[in-house]
Amino acid sequence: FQEIQFDNQVIATFENSNGYQYTDFVSGRYEHIDHRTSTILIKVEFSGRNSLLPVGISHQFGIGRSVTKLVKKDYREDYFLTADQVEDSLISIQSFDQTLNYNKKYSGLMLMYKLNFRTPVSRKFVLNYGVRFTLNARIKSSYSSSIESYLRNDRLRSIAQLYFGTSFVF
Repeated sequence: FQEIQFDNQVIATFENSNGYQYTDFVSGRYEHIDHRTSTILIKVEFSGRNSLLPVGISHQFGIGRSVTKLVKKDYREDYFLTADQVEDSLISIQSFDQTLNYNKKYSGLMLMYKLNFRTPVSRKFVLNYGVRFTLNARIKSSYSSSIESYLRNDRLRSIAQLYFGTSFVF
């Protein structure tokens, strides 16, 4: 499973051999966190002087705002204990899930460029293919939490897309 590492973000309560209880931070790993992103994008499409839309080569530019929220579900998590912690009895541990804020909205800016190729097959049938580039940027300049950094890195993975499809022209 895809996972994220968390360092000293979860609090655990231990009891040592003398009966003394103490709290300590633990590290671990957490299953890939699902998230949903909604984007409102304003796009402008244009073609060259010799092209005739809807066929030929066209370009699209877009700018918009995206909002991402975490999906609440039961995620798998594992904890790494130090040698001292292993020797003591674990009484309770805070779930990493409890540190997540499922109501928080992470907003960002999306920039898009798309190169379209439309090839007519018949009078009413067109093949669409091309490449789309997107850049997702956070509106605020700093990523304060590991979750925000995780979301940023996850969204930066989808920079380019190739596509192929068909259209029916009325």
